[in-house]
Amino acid sequence: ALFTDQRAEDEYTYYRRKCDARDLTTKNPNDLVLSPNATTEEAYDHQLMHGFSIFPGVLSEDVIRDLRAYVNSRNRKLSEEESIFVIENENRFSFGLGTEEPSVAAAMKELATHHQLRPALERILGDEPALIEMTAITSSYGAVDQYWHDDVVSHASAIQFGRTFGPSYSVFIQLQNTTKEMGATDACPGTHACVSGDIEGYCEREGFQVVDSRTGYWRAGDALLMNMNSYHRGTAHTDPNAPD
Repeated sequence: ALFTDQRAEDEYTYYRRKCDARDLTTKNPNDLVLSPNATTEEAYDHQLMHGFSIFPGVLSEDVIRDLRAYVNSRNRKLSEEESIFVIENENRFSFGLGTEEPSVAAAMKELATHHQLRPALERILGDEPALIEMTAITSSYGAVDQYWHDDVVSHASAIQFGRTFGPSYSVFIQLQNTTKEMGATDACPGTHACVSGDIEGYCEREGFQVVDSRTGYWRAGDALLMNMNSYHRGTAHTDPNAPD
């Protein structure tokens, strides 16, 4: 299992493709939202194009309410061992979600049985894809912008070593309607195909927050499926009157 320099040389499968603003697949956050009637094949094609896909209504209102209450009850009581570091950690909280908590188990069940998300994940990753971790991340007033980043570096992922590593995805689900001022995630669609170039620079210029332009927020319960090679960031929570 040790990925040595020699293995990296022998198993390399992809060139170091430079990205620029022409690789941005959309500048409209509404383009990332799948139709509730989208087929598995349409969801698959959408994800491979953008690296970001929003599946509407993955969690129910009751589950959202109970899980949010549980997360809130833990955030400011976390021990050093329980806390998970995130970029720009001040005024952000993160910890692992264990399935012994009923609200977490209920959310897991809805995720695993969702009529659109599950078939799409299995179309992308194969039958019964593995769950690596499940965590809560909270941004409170005063949190600042993270820097643009990917969550799986290209030199240790399927983007450059297609026979060595499997692809990894994250599913982000809001537990309340989240506005731009509350720190809705910034996305830079198309960067899951990039390895080098001024990616951070053009994402700073061309990226956007994942907020519906018609409502002004990312709706509670909607799930953002993200290729972990995609560039993204948590943004600042600047609204003193808004919740965590």
